Amino acid sequence: MKLPVVCDRNENENPLPIWTLLLETRYAGAMIAVDTNVVVRLLVGDDPKQAAAAESLFASQAIWISKTVLLETGWVLRKLYGLDDHALRNVFTKLLGIRTVTVEDEPSVAAALALTVHGVDFADAMHVSSRPPGAVFVSFDRSFVRRARRAGLGEVASVPAVTM
Repeated sequence: MKLPVVCDRNENENPLPIWTLLLETRYAGAMIAVDTNVVVRLLVGDDPKQAAAAESLFASQAIWISKTVLLETGWVLRKLYGLDDHALRNVFTKLLGIRTVTVEDEPSVAAALALTVHGVDFADAMHVSSRPPGAVFVSFDRSFVRRARRAGLGEVASVPAVTM
């Protein structure tokens, strides 16, 4: 089977015109959901070609970012790039401020970012902020429970011990 002409190109060619052409023709006016690697390239810029493609995408298209992509991006930025809680919160605040970006469940994400100010880990903050209204969030992580309570969350508790 012969690949379409757009895929049949020289490896040394700049991929940006192909990206732009594909996006303009295939996704014109549609929202595009992005993977973690696209968000990381945009934020970190460690691969110039991919960073430029991500910048072009975010500048020209409506972008959807899921909560799972944010969670994974947070993990990558902390573990691989050494960002601390303050830096991560600033990066995510700027990312979510891009006019083309829509994030899944924005109120929960905003609440999670606010909890990080109180020392709650971003992933834990996302979990607790995403629970249904009225649900108590339980954890074996007593340190998290203490931080969440200090942040004003009364609906967080340690899993009760069971005697055997």
